[in-house]
Amino acid sequence: MEILFNRRHGISRETERGRLKNALDSAFFNQNLRRFDMEENMEPVKSVKIYLNNADEVWKFVNIIRKFSGDYDLAAGSYTVDAKSILGVCALGTKKPLELKLVDPRGEESSLLTALGQYLIRE
Repeated sequence: MEILFNRRHGISRETERGRLKNALDSAFFNQNLRRFDMEENMEPVKSVKIYLNNADEVWKFVNIIRKFSGDYDLAAGSYTVDAKSILGVCALGTKKPLELKLVDPRGEESSLLTALGQYLIRE
């Protein structure tokens, strides 16, 4: 086995690899631990279906939802974007049902749904 030394720091490549592997393992573990804690403490996200006909309606929808301080996502299939992002909402497209997820509505659910009434799909 060939061991190469880092001239600047006097550290072997094997030592560098070991340090990198330990750091990556630790980061992966910490990330999964945080994800587990968040999933355990999270409540189910409420969602409603909306329909946007054209780019003008996308613009109006985003301007309405930006007036609220909560966190909202918009999903189409496996794609999810920030509902306050004009580029993201445009990327999802129009003329198809979209799912508006109320991630953290901060008590604004009723006023938000009233403001977005023209875009809601009644089931």
